Amino acid sequence: GEYTKVSSVVVGGPAWKTKKLEDNDIILKVTQKGGETVDIAGMRLDDVVQLVRGKKGTVVILTVKKKDNSVVDIEIE
Repeated sequence: GEYTKVSSVVVGGPAWKTKKLEDNDIILKVTQKGGETVDIAGMRLDDVVQLVRGKKGTVVILTVKKKDNSVVDIEIE
């Protein structure tokens, strides 16, 4: 697809700890705090994963489309 869909959230990981990111959420944009926002439309999955992971201690903001079609920002460290 055009965007990256969350297939599963790793139990115990940073995204899981927020209790906000869920299976089947669609990631629209990724922002490393203090940096530029990247629209991930059409990006390779490997590239999206690198943006989301960042370096240890990096705060990343995911703009996500939820199952109910609402769009929310989720902050993960």
